[in-house]
Amino acid sequence: MAEYAVLTADQGTDTIFRIELVDSDRSAKDLTNFTASAKFKKTYASTDSNSFTTEIPTPKTQGFVDLTLNGSITNVIKAGRYVYDVEIQNGATTERVLEGILEISPCVTKSDTA
Repeated sequence: MAEYAVLTADQGTDTIFRIELVDSDRSAKDLTNFTASAKFKKTYASTDSNSFTTEIPTPKTQGFVDLTLNGSITNVIKAGRYVYDVEIQNGATTERVLEGILEISPCVTKSDTA
């Protein structure tokens, strides 16, 4: 079963979330040969979704997954609450490791470059 977390990002800014995955013995999960993906959308029933940029940084044996949310995406969507999940894949095996709410905080000053 996936862990649950509330993530918060400011509208129009670049945000990186680092998650740490561990095995049942609480040691770092070896993510060698794994890929990761993550998406968010307004509701579970929504047909439109946005993707986080995902990376498993080296060394992959440390169990980290970085989720990047670019300001160019959050600058053009409405501030508010979204649902998200994160999956890791190894061959034909997919595991949901994190899910929850993504809160996009509104901003007044929007960058032209974001």
